[in-house]
Parts: sequence; structure tokens; C-alpha cells
Amino acid sequence: GLNELFKILEEKKYDIFIVMCANICTNPVVVFISNCVYLFSNKSIYVISVIILELFAFIFEYIFYAKYLDFEKVSPLLISLITNSISFGLGLIV
Repeated sequence: GLNELFKILEEKKYDIFIVMCANICTNPVVVFISNCVYLFSNKSIYVISVIILELFAFIFEYIFYAKYLDFEKVSPLLISLITNSISFGLGLIV
């Protein structure tokens, strides 16, 4: 249950820190550039730029996770997909 989750989180502090660092590196860049594009162009270019920026963030984070994470059971590709999906989804809500 919850105790097992906390045990896993305690054991994987370094990996969680790496995930947070990768997101801190990519998220502000994606948000800043996409907001600039939104201000200075039309909606079509904005949508295309968001897709491209998110793809670059996904690839960067995947490479970062593959190099630094120590997860045996979960692929860095899957971690990147999940974290970027959550970030993107939260960005749509906020």
C-alpha cells in the first residue's frame, strides 16, 4: 500500500531528482518559446510549434533519463512519455 510507495520513493530519491531536473530544464524553455510564438504568430503556427517543442522535450528527457536513471523495470522512453504527458496535460488545465 502506501508504505510500499514511500519505501520505493525513499529508495529512488536520486532517480526522482533526475526526473525533476530534466523537467525543470525543458519545461520553462517549451513554455517560453511557445508563448513567444503564440504572441507573434497565428494559431496554426503556434500549434505546430508546440508539437515540435514537446517532441524535442520528450527526446531530450529520454536521452537524459537513459544516461542518468537507474530504473530496472521501467524504460526511460516510458518515463519520458509519462512525465511529458502529465506536464502537457497540466499545462492544458492551467
